[in-house]
Amino acid sequence: MKVASKKITLGLTMSVVLFAGESNADMLDLIDQFSTDLERDSARAVLQTYNDLIATAGCSDNMLVDPASTGIPSSCTGQTFLLFNNVRRLIHTANEISKDRQGATAFSLGLDQRGLGFALRWNAAEEYNAQASLSSDFLQSQLSGFSSRMTALRFGASGFAGVNAMDIYQGYAAESSLTGGAAGADDYAYSRWGGFINYTGGSGKKAPGIYEDAFDIEGTDITFGADYRFNSQWTAGVVGGIADQEIDFDSALSTVDGGVVSDGFSVMPFILYQDKALFATAALGYQTLSFDTNRSIRYPSLNPDLPSPNTQTASSTDASTLSFSGELGYNYNLSAFSAEPYVKINYADTRVNAFVEQDLNDKAFDVAVAEQSFDSLESSIGLRLRYTFTPSFGVFTPFVGYQSVNQSNTDARTISARYANAASTENVFQLSSDEIDNQYSITTYGIASVIRGGRQSKGDGSIGGGIQIFVQYKEIGGLDNYEYSAITAGLRYEF
Repeated sequence: MKVASKKITLGLTMSVVLFAGESNADMLDLIDQFSTDLERDSARAVLQTYNDLIATAGCSDNMLVDPASTGIPSSCTGQTFLLFNNVRRLIHTANEISKDRQGATAFSLGLDQRGLGFALRWNAAEEYNAQASLSSDFLQSQLSGFSSRMTALRFGASGFAGVNAMDIYQGYAAESSLTGGAAGADDYAYSRWGGFINYTGGSGKKAPGIYEDAFDIEGTDITFGADYRFNSQWTAGVVGGIADQEIDFDSALSTVDGGVVSDGFSVMPFILYQDKALFATAALGYQTLSFDTNRSIRYPSLNPDLPSPNTQTASSTDASTLSFSGELGYNYNLSAFSAEPYVKINYADTRVNAFVEQDLNDKAFDVAVAEQSFDSLESSIGLRLRYTFTPSFGVFTPFVGYQSVNQSNTDARTISARYANAASTENVFQLSSDEIDNQYSITTYGIASVIRGGRQSKGDGSIGGGIQIFVQYKEIGGLDNYEYSAITAGLRYEF
């Protein structure tokens, strides 16, 4: 193959080709032979970037050094040249593997096809699929805190988890200053205001999928709020929350290394209606999350003249979610036992802002990721069971719940990205996520207790000061490749 070239002599012996025609690459011939879709997507992106840099940035397949060091004008300098050098190595490796061997091979890494696929996976940025998992987990945690608060409110201003307010106060009358007339005659004698705070610690793990990496996840959430009871039927309030979550990618199970740290804030105003045993709740929510991500890019070179790539990138971005949650249920109360079937719907619309990575070693492996947008719609049916017993030393309510969740939007998402220093602004990486499971379950176990009944500080004043605590274990099951569990402890107080 003949190419037009321009040479410059450096010193006495070194001849450098700065510009040359495009070499014939064989990456396309290998794409269908790679073992995973992720490798194939990465191969297409590498080939497109390589061709774009030759066509629009003046890069040459035979460049040996950055043209800036020679004084010859060129747009293929600095980070652009380094990026070209990165993708050229992969292209030359493919050329050497190809049976036709029509393209240049001088910068081949000396890898076989399996090794090339390994290198292509390191170049892809599929780690950013984890941002969706963090957004979903944060929202689910806030909805869980919201649900527990609604349960408390439905069973009286001072009750929790099936405990009737009157039963609580009668059991604690001896140690409180309740007057019988105020406790029994007027529903509004109880404090209209209430507040709560919950602390949740959760952990889980994800097995590797077709497109997504294996990781371990840990996080803590604090959910808090206040509410005002207008009358025996209507209550309104607001639930807030903050969260710290961390994902650690499992390099033993996936071709990946690094992690994601996120901090979140949530606010969720709500309204509750209850009429005897029937109840309904509705809440609008706004959640924000910040993500700090680092990922490694490293793979071997068997060419003694080329060092093995080894660098790390860092990025920061934010996500916002608008959510709605609605629930309708009915409580069957049989003395100390209660059963509560319900239906629920949750909707969330999430947007992750566009961002650009920074290669911490200036090796030009950093990518620019386009804005992501995805929504979810879940409908579920569930059942809660409670039993209340009142020994001489307190009021206790063990409870168990099961919820079957159906997800309507199960299509795989796509993350569009490109090398940050590419000549073209087209998104060349189209990184798909794994398909979402259309059904999963949530199982909860716990116990609630009243540790102090309400008190009436004045003869004609409202009853307040009641304190309740609870502990709950939650487990998510039925998801392919993913498991998660959390323990929550909560405190409730009447103003």
